[in-house]
Amino acid sequence: MKLGFGLPHVGAVASGANIREVALEAERFDYHAIWTLDRLLRPTVPRSRYPPAKDGNLPPQYGRVFEHLTVLSYVAALTERVRLGVGVLNLPLFHPAILARRVATLDHLSGGRVDLGVGAGWSEEEFEALGVPFERRGRMVEEYIEALTALWGEDPVEYQGTFFKVQSAEYGPKPVQKPHPPIYVGAFHPTALRRGGRLGDGFIGCCAPAASLLSAWDLMAEAAAEKGRPPPPAVVRFNVELSSRPLREEGRNVGVGSWDQLREDVLRLREAGVDEVFFDLSFEPTNTNLAATLSFLERFRTILD
Repeated sequence: MKLGFGLPHVGAVASGANIREVALEAERFDYHAIWTLDRLLRPTVPRSRYPPAKDGNLPPQYGRVFEHLTVLSYVAALTERVRLGVGVLNLPLFHPAILARRVATLDHLSGGRVDLGVGAGWSEEEFEALGVPFERRGRMVEEYIEALTALWGEDPVEYQGTFFKVQSAEYGPKPVQKPHPPIYVGAFHPTALRRGGRLGDGFIGCCAPAASLLSAWDLMAEAAAEKGRPPPPAVVRFNVELSSRPLREEGRNVGVGSWDQLREDVLRLREAGVDEVFFDLSFEPTNTNLAATLSFLERFRTILD
């Protein structure tokens, strides 16, 4: 199993200097990948319920988020080997022609190290702010994945959809990775998981008990098999919240609990065949400065020992 680490681009610890140091140390410690996340805004009076939180409210850290692809472009110039991931980007909020070029450019600048996680999004407020129809987001994800792969394909490119159209045209650069950077689909709803199995290249999960994540991955794999596609690899993000004592197992999300429970989560996912887990410290209360982040970075690299 590969290990990854979330960059400090969320909340009070987010800064250019901290992002730089964590990226360099992650590569020095031979982490497989460094990851970012996507958040446009944090409503102060939310209408949409944040699924991972018991009270439905977004954590305060989401009020300050450095933009993911900009962060990855920055660290691409600082590193040489570590892969660069976003997990996940809310795909309907990004125009596919612009996103395809940004990702392909980043793939070139990094020497082919991009992993792209995508999801449908859940915050009606974010869709409203950008004038995107929230109720059609599922169909938009399907069409935009198709559009990305078409734009990254051989010229002349062409795509005719409901939300995006391009007539026969040349479009470049093409990504370094062939046929394109892997697209990991994050979802829990059966329809969205089946969509990911048909169109995506892998599963990315977060913020749920291990059994729920493995069940979602299995459903995506079933959909892929029905289309004659290979089994999708899986990446799981741990939103780390450490406790001094073990927590009740019922309903416990991966990454939440004692150190031994976190290690058991990783081992269980490894036994199930999950390809990578990565650790996001954005919501860990003791992660208050760079020294704390680097301490966690060093500690988590030994979790499989």
